[in-house]
Amino acid sequence: MVFETLDPSYWRTLQEALLTLTNTLQNITRTGFDDGSRIRSRVEWLDDGWIRVRVDTGSALDISLTDLLREFSRTFYNIVELNSLVLSLLNEIIVISKISLFNTSITANTNIFSVDLSPTRSPCIFRIYVCFNASGVLSVVRTKGGVSVIEQLNSGLALTANAAYVFDILVDADESINLQYSVDATALKISVVEVKVN
Repeated sequence: MVFETLDPSYWRTLQEALLTLTNTLQNITRTGFDDGSRIRSRVEWLDDGWIRVRVDTGSALDISLTDLLREFSRTFYNIVELNSLVLSLLNEIIVISKISLFNTSITANTNIFSVDLSPTRSPCIFRIYVCFNASGVLSVVRTKGGVSVIEQLNSGLALTANAAYVFDILVDADESINLQYSVDATALKISVVEVKVN
């Protein structure tokens, strides 16, 4: 293994950092003292790239700095890989809240949201939870390239007043959606979340 550095004092700085770390670990893990209340273990830097850890005057453990750095790099790489995996898994399962309304007056056949909802990731599913105080037909207003179409949900049948419904709407790139209700009503609850499509 070859290590290169532009800063010739790098290895000395690394050695000092390792010695500081070792001293800290020794202070944390003290198990024995000599008669002068000093720690029985000691760390020495050997010129040939080894660190010698003396536990007491009769025994010592020599550790290769190269092996130690290799293990540190493996551990660091595994931590980075684990973080990357966790982030990618979170990206797969995270649900993004798009909008939530509570006890809000709705005007018949007009867009419910002041701004159309666009996907953060596409394609995706917008999961829509709705509950209205009056019976009516719920529609999705889908817009793409300045052209809007209206799609009725629940097979075009009126929703029952005060009953909750959940709908999944596929939304592609460059599309946005809004909702309309066929009668004046109070939206007891409307919640739209984005769910990633695998």
